[in-house]
Formats: sequence, structure tokens, C-alpha cells
Amino acid sequence: AVVSTQSTGYNRLPLFSLKYNKLAGTQKLVGVVGILLNLTVLAGCLATRPTNFSVYLITVFVLNLVLYLVYYVSMKTVHYKEEISHVHVVLMCSVVLCWFIALFYLLFHTSIAPGIAPALSRESAKQCVVLEMFDGHDAWHFFSALALLLTNFLIMVVDDCQATTQTSRLHVF
Repeated sequence: AVVSTQSTGYNRLPLFSLKYNKLAGTQKLVGVVGILLNLTVLAGCLATRPTNFSVYLITVFVLNLVLYLVYYVSMKTVHYKEEISHVHVVLMCSVVLCWFIALFYLLFHTSIAPGIAPALSRESAKQCVVLEMFDGHDAWHFFSALALLLTNFLIMVVDDCQATTQTSRLHVF
């Protein structure tokens, strides 16, 4: 068998490299922040021993989504100096804000009791907190749906400024 020694074009740096590459340093930082964020949520889950594990799973998914959106936009703007319009910035801030409001209501203002009858669940429902009409679980549904919609809009339009750029000139990270 003949082993090829040609380069594949990938210059991968080990996790703790002596050479400093600004791009690789940022990618490592985001990776470490993501791991710490996930471990923090896991520690909170283990400390409180929840009866509803899905809340923590949703929290991990949402926090990772927000972290990736921030990473993607920062790579485009900081490292590659690509332009993003003000509309995209406002849309991204709206996405992050809606997700954090939704998580706030999910984690602190809902009374989810899996495994009990709906009638008993309604009796244990908390006070209405939004417009004196909706409880925290309703607010979670509203803000998470709005955040999902805005996230899809952001994914759909974030690269609109690159529409006229040749494919060979697009940055891959």
C-alpha cells in the first residue's frame, strides 16, 4: 500500500499549541465557554434534582444556540471584517433578548408538574404575571415561539450582505 504524504489543506492546531493563531484562539475560547456553560447547567440540574429534566435540556439547547449565533456573527465581523447591516444587529439582539426572557419564564415562573392530572395541575397553577391574564408557562410559550421565529429570520438573512460575493472569496470557519 502506498501512503500519500500530500497535504490535505487543513492546518489543524492542537488544543494547547505553542503557536498562537488569533482565529484558533477565539475558537478555543468559545469552545471553553460552551463547555463551562453546559457544565454549569449540568451542575444546577444535579444540585436541584429536578422532577422535569426537559427544562434543563431546553436550557442547554437554547444557551448553545445563542452562543453559536454570537460566535458566528463575531467571526464574520471581528476576524473577517465582513459587514453586517444594522437590521441584522437589531434582529440578533432581539433573538437573544427573546430567548433569555423565554428562559426566565421557563426556569422561574412556571409550575410544571408532570405526572399529575390536569385538574390538579390547574389548581397548583401560579398567579397570572403577564397582563394579569397569562401565567409564566403561557409567557414561556409566547416568547419561545417569538424567539424561534426571529431565529429563523436571522438565519435566513444574516448573509444577505454577501449575496454578490464570489463563492471562492467566502470565508469558511
